[in-house]
Amino acid sequence: AHYHEDTIIDKDRNYRGNTDGIDCNAEYPIIEIKTYGEELDVEYYTPQCQFYMEIFNVNRVLLVGYKRPSDFYTGVDYELENTDNFFTFEFDESRIVTHIIERDKTLWKKIENRIIAFKKAVEYLKEHTSDFTESEFNNIFYGNDVIASLDKISLLEVKVKEAEETTKSYKEAKEELYRLFEEKGILSLDTGTMRLTKVSPTSYDTVSVDSAKLKEDKPDIYNEYKVVKKVNKKGYILITNREVTKK
Repeated sequence: AHYHEDTIIDKDRNYRGNTDGIDCNAEYPIIEIKTYGEELDVEYYTPQCQFYMEIFNVNRVLLVGYKRPSDFYTGVDYELENTDNFFTFEFDESRIVTHIIERDKTLWKKIENRIIAFKKAVEYLKEHTSDFTESEFNNIFYGNDVIASLDKISLLEVKVKEAEETTKSYKEAKEELYRLFEEKGILSLDTGTMRLTKVSPTSYDTVSVDSAKLKEDKPDIYNEYKVVKKVNKKGYILITNREVTKK
């Protein structure tokens, strides 16, 4: 393949694409090159690759990642990291990973909807520079339905937190009551609305197989009896609460 950098402008949609390399006669017409730290984030770069396939009208992109050396320039402070040793490294082919990304017009439509929404929000911002709020921008960019669902989640998060605190207090109260039953020799107590019974600790043996050691010591037996099951997990939204520092 004979890749060369290229730029294309779609004046009808006001799109501009700059690709690292293109050769329409190659098996992978577009090549996109990234450096990465621990793992190449393919999902993060997929929208960019879909955009290039749309604007250059090709069907495949070869995403190439090169793992950065640990002492590579971090980009944090050029004043501190500006000598040649931060930039001059021997090329190491073993650091290369590649991923093929196929054109997906359904996915592209979703991406383009986000682009259009962003452009609308920016146009609205130009006309309402002085009084345009972040909340209004989010409503235009993400859509009222997403913001409404987000608000609902925020309210429920408070209730979940309260429930967690209640559960913790309930557990602590039960442990305290058990200690008192033990201390006073009480086996059961009937309050009229509920009956409480002290259940003494028990212990028993369980049997398990150290599958890692079995695989290492007796691989034939391990392979004969192992059962492979495909597990399908539903997609979900990961929510990470952040502590807000008040000044």
